[in-house]
Amino acid sequence: MARIRSIKPEFWEDEKIGSLPIPCRLFYIGLWNLADDQGVFRANSSILKSRIFPYDENLRVSEISKWLDALVKAQMIIPISYKNESYYIIRTFRDHQKFDPRYPNNLIPKEITDNILNNESGHIDNPSCTHRVPVVHPPREREGEEGYIESKDSLDEYSFEAVWEMYEKKGTSKVARSRWDKLPKIKKQLALKHIPLYVQATPEKKYRKNFETYINQEAWNDEIFTFDQNQSSDLGEGVWVENGKKYYGDKNNPREIPMSAPKRPGKQYAYDREKNNWTIL
Repeated sequence: MARIRSIKPEFWEDEKIGSLPIPCRLFYIGLWNLADDQGVFRANSSILKSRIFPYDENLRVSEISKWLDALVKAQMIIPISYKNESYYIIRTFRDHQKFDPRYPNNLIPKEITDNILNNESGHIDNPSCTHRVPVVHPPREREGEEGYIESKDSLDEYSFEAVWEMYEKKGTSKVARSRWDKLPKIKKQLALKHIPLYVQATPEKKYRKNFETYINQEAWNDEIFTFDQNQSSDLGEGVWVENGKKYYGDKNNPREIPMSAPKRPGKQYAYDREKNNWTIL
């Protein structure tokens, strides 16, 4: 789930960042929104493209992979593997971002990321996690090179694996895969453009269609409905809904809460995630 992050003025004067292509710099900022509070994000080029550049249909996944490689080479992100899943860590993320320790959202345990960031030798005191491992990206388009093989659909931005992870609410994988694979490319493009917006507008998965139903109904043609913060008066004091997500607190430093959170009794109350209720400060 994307989060609000900060950009410091010195970002624009950093020589290392200035050496990167302009689109890569924008992509790097986008990674901050997708990373957890330890600066960790999943190493999936197709998903990253759909989340950061949902409207850029001509942008190829191979370009995302090149930018990730450039950021690794510049020592700005670190590739790791944890429990057979591939991730990256944004190296200086925690030096520049603020987050509420009461609401952790870590993809991998904090002690492991601490170990990686503090250990220059690359030795990790955890057998389930490895550091500086190669991460598999979709095949690159290397037109003109000898032995060039065109990217397979199963590995590019139209792959079932990419859209299955993007949609988040799972149905019957075998049925969904069969129906997705039969779609023409133009319908896959429409779906991949629509799904990130649909997922954002339906944060509670129980209100989201099963993926095979989404395909059968060609739901990418449906209008996306979002809610304005002034549309509801019974959310509680200092609570609002924006772009399908629920927040409370200061508008300059909002705190996201589940859509299922009950009405806030007053400003002196903070949200308790374990109890899904409000507790007095």
